[in-house]
Amino acid sequence: MKIKVFINVDWFAISHFSVYLANLVKTANLVKVYALDTGFGKKISNLGAEFHPIKLSRENSGIFSELKSILEIYMDLRKENTDIIECFTIKPSLIIGIINLFFGIKSRIVFYVTGLGTMVNSQNL
Repeated sequence: MKIKVFINVDWFAISHFSVYLANLVKTANLVKVYALDTGFGKKISNLGAEFHPIKLSRENSGIFSELKSILEIYMDLRKENTDIIECFTIKPSLIIGIINLFFGIKSRIVFYVTGLGTMVNSQNL
């Protein structure tokens, strides 16, 4: 089974999902993690996953930069069949969602919503 994981930035993958990624590597034939490289890509590779740096940032980097990122991700997805695509954080979820909407992706796609923080703990819910 081939799994691709898209997440904003490599340090977030290590700080929040390193145990999950290590377990994923044990169950899948191939796990690729796509994220902005801030120096933690080696730690992701040490977990047994392939690390692929992509130009995603948490901030708005301009429409042309965003379109270039979408195109690069789309070309990568076309190049190789993948069983499951997992998207953590909002930006990768939006990008994969847009690609799926316009071009169709044959893989199963899982969107995870992160960053709700104290909103989930609010007693006003």
